[in-house]
Amino acid sequence: MIGSDKVGHWNGYESEIRKYDPLIALLDEDTRLMVTQTNILDLIHVDPVTMQRVEALAPAA
Repeated sequence: MIGSDKVGHWNGYESEIRKYDPLIALLDEDTRLMVTQTNILDLIHVDPVTMQRVEALAPAA
């Protein structure tokens, strides 16, 4: 997951986050999807297909 420390305001966010584009371009497709969307959607419990909130999975025993 890639993010920034921009909290409470968005000025400069795009230029800050775009600095990671060259790194992301080097990743294979599966890894790129995990870094750019899947990891955050899992963290906030949103299904990447439906974009609907889902119940959190129970931790593995």
